[in-house]
Amino acid sequence: ASVEDKNNILRTLPKTQVIENVSNTHDVIYINQDREPFDDLRVRKAISLAVDKQSLVDSIYGPGGEISGPIPPVLGKWALPLEERQSYLRYDPEEAKRLLAEAGFPNGFDTKVVVTPGYGENVIRAAQWVVEDLRKIGIRAEVEVVEYSTYISQTWPKQQYDIIVGRQTPFLEADEWLVSQHRTGATRNWF
Repeated sequence: ASVEDKNNILRTLPKTQVIENVSNTHDVIYINQDREPFDDLRVRKAISLAVDKQSLVDSIYGPGGEISGPIPPVLGKWALPLEERQSYLRYDPEEAKRLLAEAGFPNGFDTKVVVTPGYGENVIRAAQWVVEDLRKIGIRAEVEVVEYSTYISQTWPKQQYDIIVGRQTPFLEADEWLVSQHRTGATRNWF
């Protein structure tokens, strides 16, 4: 549920018991590296630096959430320490603008960010957040909402996207996170 949903329930039913837990999945920004200009590492780094991930987590999922890495924090010792994740996933829009200019896009470019309602309202809100952060560095992105069956059968497997904001399967083992997503040719390597 969203922070607003939780607050509305607590206002209406103040004796509601709230149980919070850490999720073993996370939202991911998938960038199609087979398409220009995303085949340029500087463009991908600029996108990463442009998104204020911690503010996104705090605003959409509530205070206390942590930005994730390739393995979610719920898997304890297998996840990167928070400080390391923060160093890799930092927010630096000025550096992002510099990298875009270096890559030949000083005025940014146009693109689409695909999202599906199949993962719920919070993931759509995360995609909207990403679009707004990208605009701040000159990337003019628009959200394209794709019905889940099209998203999972066409958009992803046929690489019909520039950028996707979506969820990943909540794996239970570190190896599942790494091998299925980050190995060349892996079944869940959406990058």
